[in-house]
Amino acid sequence: MVAFRLIALANLAGFGTVFAGSNLARGWGETIKWTTLDDAKVQAKRSSKPLMIVVHKKQCPVCNELKPNFAVNSEIQNLSRHFLMVNLENEEVPNTKDFTPDGVYVPRIMFYGPDCKLIKDVHSSDKAKRFLYSEANDIADNMRQVLNEFSY
Repeated sequence: MVAFRLIALANLAGFGTVFAGSNLARGWGETIKWTTLDDAKVQAKRSSKPLMIVVHKKQCPVCNELKPNFAVNSEIQNLSRHFLMVNLENEEVPNTKDFTPDGVYVPRIMFYGPDCKLIKDVHSSDKAKRFLYSEANDIADNMRQVLNEFSY
């Protein structure tokens, strides 16, 4: 009961996202301020920040190879301050086309505007799986592209 009250007080004080951030990192970067999808949707309207959503699975070899490189990439860490960062296990993803624009695979990294609409033109170079990235530097490049092209 005490823990619940502390969390409730932290949320009332505006620390909900920061408080939960390390729990939401799941190995994708403890220094990144992660938030829930629901919180990101609300914050996007207030802050006019774009969203970056990382979808993965615990047992995915490609995810587990990308994750440590993503987590320590200084460009991603710095650029993440300009985004609402959301980290979802594949089974947590809403069952809508916006979250599976070209299929269900992991990892998927997608960018959304403050209106919470998918930015379809910013994606990886993979033609079959457009939101599949294997290199952290490619993700950082696309983070910069979102910020530059869309003036966020």
